Amino acid sequence: MSPSSLQRWRQYRQQYPVVPHISLSGVMGLAAVGYAALLRSRIEVADLQVAAFIMAGISTVLLFLQGQIATDLREKRWRPEGVLTRRELEMLGVGSGCIQLGLAIASGGPMVGFLIGIWVYLGLMRYDFFAPQWLGDRPLLQLGSHQMIMPLMVAYGAAFEGWRPFTAASEPLHWLLFMSFFAGMVLELGQLLGIPEGDRSAIDAPTESIWTGQSGAIAWLTVLWLTAFSGLMAARAIAFVSPVALVVALGLLGAVGMAWRFLAHPGVARWLEPAAQVWLIGLYGCLGLVPWGIALIDMG
Repeated sequence: MSPSSLQRWRQYRQQYPVVPHISLSGVMGLAAVGYAALLRSRIEVADLQVAAFIMAGISTVLLFLQGQIATDLREKRWRPEGVLTRRELEMLGVGSGCIQLGLAIASGGPMVGFLIGIWVYLGLMRYDFFAPQWLGDRPLLQLGSHQMIMPLMVAYGAAFEGWRPFTAASEPLHWLLFMSFFAGMVLELGQLLGIPEGDRSAIDAPTESIWTGQSGAIAWLTVLWLTAFSGLMAARAIAFVSPVALVVALGLLGAVGMAWRFLAHPGVARWLEPAAQVWLIGLYGCLGLVPWGIALIDMG
């Protein structure tokens, strides 16, 4: 690999952190399938659909990538300029969409329609819902509108297992969806807090100034507590509270400590998003994967 290609790859990894994004979004998709199956069958290993896990994992990883692309096409924000051109971003989005479409067709049912609905929402995100100034004047609404993609991703992953919204035959996923919505806010606020003041663009800095300093730390802790509460309620629905409570307790203790240290040493903020990603991987894993792992061990 030439020095220029190596430098470009390093910049690409900075703009699109491959390992953390694949890890979190992949676990989200797998956990969505596992959790939906737990709601339906209460640990029936024979009912596990391996193909559903694979397709959901791949699809949510690609949806996460497309959400990042939609954000970058909407505004370059503070990410490195010139790593990928607009056309390269668009081609990457189209290529990943072709893979998703093939998986949706292979899965059958209403999956294609569900996928198209999510793409429509991503398109609206790309153009800030055709009200960029109005949303920009309402930072909380802007933050929430862009994090709706997280529960949509989880619901789409669960749909590979057979879960369908608005049907009496499917158990409600509402607590897992609430958790995913607040988890998106945790990640976004962690990312915003980790941006050095000088790296903010002149366009974004006034809009996002509310998410800095003490107010930003309080907001981050608030949505993290809401994520934790939703996760505990989701665990209660599958009778798996104790392991999830342990993950929640460790996460909350760590978050309070990091937020406290951040107020004294703002440089700590760069670790808020990575730490939240690790915690969320553990939380999703406990909800949708660990119960099945225990069941498989017991069978052996």
